[in-house]
Amino acid sequence: MKTKLVFVFFVAFAFGCKAQDVDFNQYLNNFGCVELPILSSDTETWKMIFNQGNDNIHGRTYKSISEKYVKKYICPDGNFNSNMKHYVRYDYGVRIDISNDFYTTLLSKLQYEGNSEWDYDLTEDLLVTYTKSGKILSCKSLTKDNGDRWQSTLTITKGKIIAQQIKVTAAEVSLEKTMPCELWTTEYQVSGTGLIEVKNVSPKENRKIKWNDKLLKYELVN
Repeated sequence: MKTKLVFVFFVAFAFGCKAQDVDFNQYLNNFGCVELPILSSDTETWKMIFNQGNDNIHGRTYKSISEKYVKKYICPDGNFNSNMKHYVRYDYGVRIDISNDFYTTLLSKLQYEGNSEWDYDLTEDLLVTYTKSGKILSCKSLTKDNGDRWQSTLTITKGKIIAQQIKVTAAEVSLEKTMPCELWTTEYQVSGTGLIEVKNVSPKENRKIKWNDKLLKYELVN
């Protein structure tokens, strides 16, 4: 009887090890961990989220995701670069505790060049959910930022994700002048099966915006 139990345990252990994806475990281990809620007003938390690396000169800094992992866990359809003329970098962010049934990660995509001001040096915050074995369940680009034409804020709680997006619509960008912009808010929710769903999108508002040198970001003007 004891021999049979040992054999069953050995078979179960061997099967379990075979089922695990070593690459996926290593990929996940490069992400940081953060407790919910993540509030857009908490600037220190946001600085930490996309600075999972460290070097002797800059201290805490970004940690880029290797091409091997990008192709396997971010762009498995082969679309490694959404625009092959421009260089794209993906950086590790954090794992988010939304459910015990699947993994949820927040990572960054940076496109260095573009065809216009709207996609030059463009950063996107990507939310990706995975099965326990590493298969992508869902992937969404939540926000865009590039310092000139886009600015965003993101708030993540257990029940929902709120992304506020600002798009500068002025013919020319000027950091000294008040400029017109469009503002809208998108509410996302991660379902019990790991799908990232758009629950609500507010109508776009025409507003005005001005650069704040002290805060190094745009501020809405009444």
